[in-house]
Amino acid sequence: MGNVMEHTVVLFQIPSCCAATKWLANRNYSKTLKDLCKEAGAVFKEVDPLTTQDILIKMVQEQRPDVWNKVEKHGLPVIIESFPVIVMDGKIISLGEINENELKKQILSAVKG
Repeated sequence: MGNVMEHTVVLFQIPSCCAATKWLANRNYSKTLKDLCKEAGAVFKEVDPLTTQDILIKMVQEQRPDVWNKVEKHGLPVIIESFPVIVMDGKIISLGEINENELKKQILSAVKG
């Protein structure tokens, strides 16, 4: 019997220091991703980006040089403008607004192999 790989989707929510309306957006993103992960059979986790800032910055540096170049020119607020950030199995799959159909394709494709 082969090993079953567990796929994990992580939502780096919009930081709580941002506008109060962001709370509603976080709730909607969270619900959308929970539903997608349940359908695909993936694990879903939410994290506060301020507590995992170093990890997120390293991922942006390594995986999204286009965004990192903007950070170097304009500072960390560029990353805050890129929230929410969605990571699956250690790879950034979405920065900014969520396209539910595109995410569904990516998550299902990764889980089914």
